[in-house]
Amino acid sequence: MNAAQVRAKARLAMKRREEEIETEEMEGGELNLVPYLDIVTNVMLFLLATVTSGLILGNINSALPEYSPPGTAGTQNADNTPEEPPLQMAAFVTQEKITFTSVSGQEGSFERPLIELPATKRGESYDYAKLTEAAQGVVLRRFKGRLPMAVDKDDKPVCIGQDAKILPKTACRPKGATEVIMTVDAQIPYHVIISVMDALRQNTAKDSTYPDNLLFPDVIFATGIK
Repeated sequence: MNAAQVRAKARLAMKRREEEIETEEMEGGELNLVPYLDIVTNVMLFLLATVTSGLILGNINSALPEYSPPGTAGTQNADNTPEEPPLQMAAFVTQEKITFTSVSGQEGSFERPLIELPATKRGESYDYAKLTEAAQGVVLRRFKGRLPMAVDKDDKPVCIGQDAKILPKTACRPKGATEVIMTVDAQIPYHVIISVMDALRQNTAKDSTYPDNLLFPDVIFATGIK
């Protein structure tokens, strides 16, 4: 027997031994269940936590009746009146025109604005008198004879008359009624912005008296448009 035959027999014997070892492991080996038990345990904990959260979120939010002294069951607070929805007036100033309308849709809308004033000179001049007239019309329709709302030391809305007496909130305009959102094109010069603010702030005509001549003095600047 030469060396090549010896090496061939050795390789065959090693291969046969490897096959025997694999067969013994497959027949006599045990399945490791620890990883599977870990997975099952984690899933069970997750399910329990989910069920607990669902029960908490599913509770009915209820409150006990408030106690009131005898004899006050039929009385009502005059100030506990529903708040009026804000107008949210807005003025959009571009080089071509000034658009005056309300974001809430109560005095015009984006599709059908309250008034549109074309520029008499592109980006330089507009009919500010008509803008004041439109703002005056809104005040007369919505807040005729009503004072602007003030705030107390705690920054809470309060209605104060001209004689410094506290009035019911219905005697004053609702909160935010003197605000106007102003959106200005980036190319609009500074003097136009000031003129628009003046036109919306107050009606200076002699036949217009306080408080109806107070229009929208509180200007809120929004992001410019182009």
